[in-house]
Amino acid sequence: MSTRIVINPLAEQDLQDARRWYEQEQAGSGEGLVAEVEAVLRRIADAAGTHERIRRDVHLILVKRYPYAIYYRMEGELAVVLSVMHTSRNPREWKRRL
Repeated sequence: MSTRIVINPLAEQDLQDARRWYEQEQAGSGEGLVAEVEAVLRRIADAAGTHERIRRDVHLILVKRYPYAIYYRMEGELAVVLSVMHTSRNPREWKRRL
């Protein structure tokens, strides 16, 4: 049974902003980013809580082919996505979303 994923509205905005940026750079690349993030979300659902732990209840997983990281935390049976963040940004940014 897979874990239910809940995406914080700010994390959803992160993804949409990144998608728009990639689309402006090269048509279709934004959709590629979204597809890769969706693949990561499926991996989280299948093995929630097993990814790199960066804080007691927060996990990090990298997106393939794009320089993005997904930060999520376990809340009971839910995996709550806190941020979809470019890896060059200050990693403290996701902490504001706790």
